[in-house]
Amino acid sequence: MDFVVTLTSASYSALSVKDPNTLYIVTGSIAQNGTSGTSGVSGTSGVNGTSGINGTSGVDGTSGVNGTSGLNGSNGTSGVNGADGTNGSGGTSGVDGTSGVNGTSGINGTAGSGGTSGVNGTSGVNGTSGVNGTNGSAGTSGVSGAGFPFTGSALITGSLGVTGSFSITGSTNYFSIGTQSGSLVSNITDSNTDVPRVDYIVTLTSASYAALPTKDPNTLYVISGSNVAGLSQFPFTGSAVITGSLTITGSAMGNVVAVSVASNTASIDMNAGNFFTVTLANNATTHFNVTNLNPGETANIFVTTGTVSTASFSTNIKQPSGSAYLPSSGSNVTDLLSLAVLNSTTAYLVNSKRFI
Repeated sequence: MDFVVTLTSASYSALSVKDPNTLYIVTGSIAQNGTSGTSGVSGTSGVNGTSGINGTSGVDGTSGVNGTSGLNGSNGTSGVNGADGTNGSGGTSGVDGTSGVNGTSGINGTAGSGGTSGVNGTSGVNGTSGVNGTNGSAGTSGVSGAGFPFTGSALITGSLGVTGSFSITGSTNYFSIGTQSGSLVSNITDSNTDVPRVDYIVTLTSASYAALPTKDPNTLYVISGSNVAGLSQFPFTGSAVITGSLTITGSAMGNVVAVSVASNTASIDMNAGNFFTVTLANNATTHFNVTNLNPGETANIFVTTGTVSTASFSTNIKQPSGSAYLPSSGSNVTDLLSLAVLNSTTAYLVNSKRFI
C-alpha cells in the first residue's frame, strides 16, 4: 500500500482504472449515524486485501462504521499438471550367447620310459666276521681267514659289496673277472678342467646314441660300428666313408693337384682332389676333360692363360647360356673355374676372370 485517497462514491465509480497500490476511502452520504463506510476495495487477486480503513467519523462525530475487510483475492487456479509421459517400452533382452564348445582334452603324453633299475649291490661276502660286524647270511660261517684289515692276497668266492669308498693301494690296477681280465680305467689323474671329467663309459650303437633324449656330460659314449671295415683309425692315409654328420673344429684343407696339358688336353680327375691348377697352351685351344664326377662334390680350377688361348669342355660340363668360359686375353692372367657336381653325369661350371 503506497497511497490513501478519500473520494466520493461517484468519483470512485468514475475511475477508469483502480490503482492496486492505493487505498480509496469513499466518503458516505448517510445523514444519520453516518452510514458505514463502503467496503474497502478488494485487494488485487492473489494479494490479501488490507483491512478497510475505518470510515471517517459521521456527522456529529459519530464514528463511521468500520469498513468490512477487503475480500481476499481468490487464489489463481493451479496450472494443470502435465500428463505424465508414457514410459518407454523396455528394450528386449539380448539373446544369451551360446556356450563355447569345450576344447577336446589334450592327448596325454606317452609315459617316459622307466629308467632301468640300479644294479643291486652284491651281498657282503660271507666270511670271517667283520670287526664288530654281524655274521654273514644265514649265519653260515665265512671262509676262514684273517680278519680285516690284512696284508696280502685274498680270494673272494661270491659277491663283494662295499658300503663307502673303495681304494686301491699300489701301482697296478689289474682285475680278473671270470675268464676276463684287464686294467681298471680311472680318471684319477685327469687334471683338465676345460671339459667335464669322465665318470662312466657306455658302449652303444649310433641309433641308440641318437635316441638319447639327454647326453650325460660325464659319460664317454663309445659308438660301436662307427669304423669302416679295413680302415685304420685317424690319422690314416686313404679314403674314408663317414655315415652321419662331420663337424670340424678348425680348418679343412685339400691338396692342390697340378694338371699338365698333354696334346692340348687338361685331364681333371675329380677323385684326385678338389683343387687343380692348369696352364693353358699358347695360341691353342685347351680341352678340359673332367672325369669321375661324384654327386655333391665341388672343385676349383685355377687357370693361367697363354698368349692367345681358348678353351673347350667335355660334354658332362654345363655352363650358363651366353656366358661360356673364354680365357682372359694376355699371358699369365689368372682365371678361376668353379665346379659343382649334381650327379655322376653332370657338373655345373661358372667362371671368374682376370684376378689382379
